Amino acid sequence: KKKVAPPSGKKNILFIALLLLVTFGIYFQVTSHEFVNYDDDTLITTNRVVVDAGKSWTDCFTWNIFTPHFKPLVLLSWRAEYQAFGEKPGVFLFNNLLLHAFNVLLVFFLSLTLLRKFIPDQKQVISLAAFFVALAFAVHPLHVESVAWAVERKDVLYTFFFLLSLWSYLQYLEKNKYTYLLLCALFYLLVLLSKSMGITLIAVLFLTDYLYGRKNLVGLIKEKIPVIFFFVVGIYLYGLVDYLTGFVSGGAAGSGTNLPETLQVASESSPFLQIVLMAFLKFFLMLVHVLIPLHISVIYEGLEIQKMLGIFFYIIPFVVIGLFYLAYRLSGRHKEILFGLLFFLITFSPAITIGKYEGVGVFVGDRYTYAPMLGLLVAMVVLCFRIQSSFKQLPIVLLSILSIVYIALTIPAIGVWKNAETLWTNAIEKTKCAAPAYNGRGVYYLNKTKENDKALADFDQAILCDSNHVRAVYNRGIILMNKNRNAEALRDYNRAIILNPKYVEAYVNRGNILRDQGQNDAAMMDYNTAIQLSPEFSKSYFNRGSLYLNMKRFDEAIADCDKAISIDRNYAKAYYNKGVALFNLSRKEDACKEFSTSLNLGYQAADKTIKEYCQ
Repeated sequence: KKKVAPPSGKKNILFIALLLLVTFGIYFQVTSHEFVNYDDDTLITTNRVVVDAGKSWTDCFTWNIFTPHFKPLVLLSWRAEYQAFGEKPGVFLFNNLLLHAFNVLLVFFLSLTLLRKFIPDQKQVISLAAFFVALAFAVHPLHVESVAWAVERKDVLYTFFFLLSLWSYLQYLEKNKYTYLLLCALFYLLVLLSKSMGITLIAVLFLTDYLYGRKNLVGLIKEKIPVIFFFVVGIYLYGLVDYLTGFVSGGAAGSGTNLPETLQVASESSPFLQIVLMAFLKFFLMLVHVLIPLHISVIYEGLEIQKMLGIFFYIIPFVVIGLFYLAYRLSGRHKEILFGLLFFLITFSPAITIGKYEGVGVFVGDRYTYAPMLGLLVAMVVLCFRIQSSFKQLPIVLLSILSIVYIALTIPAIGVWKNAETLWTNAIEKTKCAAPAYNGRGVYYLNKTKENDKALADFDQAILCDSNHVRAVYNRGIILMNKNRNAEALRDYNRAIILNPKYVEAYVNRGNILRDQGQNDAAMMDYNTAIQLSPEFSKSYFNRGSLYLNMKRFDEAIADCDKAISIDRNYAKAYYNKGVALFNLSRKEDACKEFSTSLNLGYQAADKTIKEYCQ
């Protein structure tokens, strides 16, 4: 038989250089971007596990444990960056880009092996096909969210270990060395410590067995015992048994006179059926969105999409099932289609279970397609190279055009993530009336640019879009309080607490207004409620301490300031108030030490106090 030469090493080096050049070329702009007020603040810049050097690094392994949000390796990476460089978003985003570049190279090397199963008679084009798979992965517009958003370190990190684990498994299949299977299991553990979506890797390994024609199910299970062990560990660490039990709970389906009415009544009466219908919708929409990546936004309004689809919403499950059936029927000649669809379904499936459909980024999000997209890209590239044409360069031309289109869509999509204003403005333009987008932009104006009037207008608009949007109601209360419109602010805080009886910040701010109005008992009740709801919220203790100062209960004020400081060691105002209480107890020397600490932490009002009373 005629021997086919292996892919040229020099050609691969050229492809690798081109992939890195393109990836860094289009994404380097993220290094000048800011953090955005969508989880970057709560998970990174105000997360004490990340920013507080006094916290133990082991806290990363207990934070959110036994929930699907357990991600210690991500927290460790953020903590290392913050402790080394401080609050510099460019560092965090550059490292996202670096991980994305590594993932692009891993996709290239994985494809060199996988593509042999789809185009075995065209070994001379495998390197070229692998290059186009990796290029599409590098520049696809839906990947922008995972790279240009600091908190989505979760995606690029778990995918890095995911791809390494899958590569190790392919090496095991190719070389039959059990060491590679153990390496696969080790990388799987790192996947599980990065993001819960990665738990699906075990199913991808069985899908790979199908691709390689391995059918001894008992033997396949036995050989994967190390992987299965970590799978069970992942279920335990994520608390998935309780989570899934709650997910599938629901009542009985209803009935009606025709198919649409039956499904409508059933979906309203049975939460589980509604979840199933929405799961099909999410899968279908994101599948189409990967293939046609237009109208990109950080928010997709699930309910509006459902209304827009009309009766087609109830037909989608049959379309999806039909698509898989067609792929199965074609799997004899085109197994890449079934492989791509199953890979996408398996790896995307955790995103289907995410809670409320109308929330920010909760219905669906581009980030959830980061790793799952690989299967579809492989199928798409293989189909292009299978095109029968007298023009031999047609696949290259088609895939080159597709890559250029992707790049043209990706570059402006990256710019959208420049800061919170550009992010939320884009979401406002791409949605009908998204309250979270107006609220997010309002928070940017409130906290970043101090433009209270703009912020108030956005909070008003958010409430017009959704009168029950509790964050917008609360945030509007802050603006009104800043404008000394306390009666209106009080109404908003009352409304926020009605909408969310566990809204800690609303209790604290309402307590502040009541305190300033001399309603000490009512204010004390609000502070106590806030502390009971969240014992680690430092502002509750600080503000209750302020009330104790007003009431001249100085020992209790000191105790609350100490508690606030124990939670947040950099709480400058807490040191100052503690100093005031100490001064009133005739402990001048101790008071002046607290004033000095407060000043050193940036509370400038302490300077005047020190000059007047401590010198």
